[in-house]
Amino acid sequence: TKLIMAPGTQVQTALADSVSNIAFTQIQARDYMIASCWDGSVRLWEVQRGAGISLNSSELGAKSAEAPVLDCTWAADGTTAFYGGCDNKAHMWNPQTQQVQVVAQHSAPIQTVDVIPDVSCVATGGWDSCFNMWDLRQAVGTKAASISLPGKVYAADTFRMMVVICLSNKKVHIYDCRNTAQPYRVHSPEGLSYQLRRVACFPDGIGFVIGGVEGKCEVAYVQAADQGTNFRFKCHRRQENAFPVNGVSFHPQTSALATVGGDGSCTLWDKTNKTRLNDIVKSGPPLTAVSFSTTGNILAYATGNDWCQGYSSSNPAVGSPSITLYSVQPQDVQPKPKHSGRR
Repeated sequence: TKLIMAPGTQVQTALADSVSNIAFTQIQARDYMIASCWDGSVRLWEVQRGAGISLNSSELGAKSAEAPVLDCTWAADGTTAFYGGCDNKAHMWNPQTQQVQVVAQHSAPIQTVDVIPDVSCVATGGWDSCFNMWDLRQAVGTKAASISLPGKVYAADTFRMMVVICLSNKKVHIYDCRNTAQPYRVHSPEGLSYQLRRVACFPDGIGFVIGGVEGKCEVAYVQAADQGTNFRFKCHRRQENAFPVNGVSFHPQTSALATVGGDGSCTLWDKTNKTRLNDIVKSGPPLTAVSFSTTGNILAYATGNDWCQGYSSSNPAVGSPSITLYSVQPQDVQPKPKHSGRR
């Protein structure tokens, strides 16, 4: 498939399998990026600006798990990273000391890893239908809360004290971390009939976007009174074929949303004005993950097999997995001016 894309810089690294997630942090105005991979590795880079819109990256380290790593994230202060996956464990990695600790244990693979700084917890969601919060102030392995859910955890995100969890039963459970005995609300996405694959909270926390395997997203609001403003949109499609939404990420300073999918496109959307802003990548091999940097001036996306049509239908032309860095320009993420109609 021909790759049609905006200028970007490919990260120089040797990935043996596809990237499952990308996460950024910033320390003293320096950008750092980690990526979790199906090859069992977690890698760290510093990303620097070059001349013009060019970006440079230097790999600073890597760690290996005993099985594929499905998610990764940063602590709020950016000094430690967390990752978890198919070894049923979540690890805490301090890149400065190179120390790695196991901080969570499930009885099945861990699909999601999130940090909740307001309660000093790392939260893990697993295929064992459990969502656990682990107190980082106590001895390693101390649970602050444990939620038993009516389905496997397929995606999760947090905003301050709010947790949004997408389950295998196609329901979305919203919790307040201060009261985990019962969900604040259970949301049933309309128009998404199949597996829920990704979720991202709005930068202001009043809602979230869900990406499904059927080439659709839903923009939903937290409060029950606002459900009339929820809406869905189609994305990541080629003619009659729908592809999974493999990644969603909000720009931290605007209403722009980035999505990537199995059709090989990376698209920016304006959720507030319900418009398509820009195609960073129009077509190509599947894209498996996407993330804006902390300030929103860098967008990273990963290319690799997502196996959405099974092993037998995989495309050998995809080539080696890779990560590309795109320098975000103001016009990429600003709302498009509305044109008045004919008089």
